[in-house]
Amino acid sequence: MDEFYKNLSSASWWLSVVIVGILINLASALLFRKLDSRLSAISLRWRTRSKARKEQTEKRIAWLVANPSEQTYVATLAIRRLIIAATDLLVGLLSFTLASILILSNHPVSTVLSICFTLFIFPAIITSLRNQFKAFAFWEMIREARKRSLSEDPFQDRSV
Repeated sequence: MDEFYKNLSSASWWLSVVIVGILINLASALLFRKLDSRLSAISLRWRTRSKARKEQTEKRIAWLVANPSEQTYVATLAIRRLIIAATDLLVGLLSFTLASILILSNHPVSTVLSICFTLFIFPAIITSLRNQFKAFAFWEMIREARKRSLSEDPFQDRSV
């Protein structure tokens, strides 16, 4: 601790701190310019891709409004995605359970098998979440198409 106080009181330590601080400030200014241009390019691509996806979704919703019988087909696709998601989640949980049981056992092959089962856990859960997201996107398209088709129905207001 005495050495720390001795270094703290020396002029060379303070000079090195100031020089390092200036170098860090210069490096951060240079990095900021490069990062700013790269992040703005990424943001532009993200914005363009989001706009294209939104236009694609709008086209699909308009198609579903024009073809009400296809709403049933899209609902079937959503249910299929949910079943696949549940299956993937079950595979992930089963792999987790088997890996946990194998880790607790003292069998010589248990380590290798537990690693193999562990490799199934994360991809199964990620694909499960991805399929759930797709299914909910299908449900949202169907819901929006039904809402639009009801608002365009001339016989909706029957109070007259």
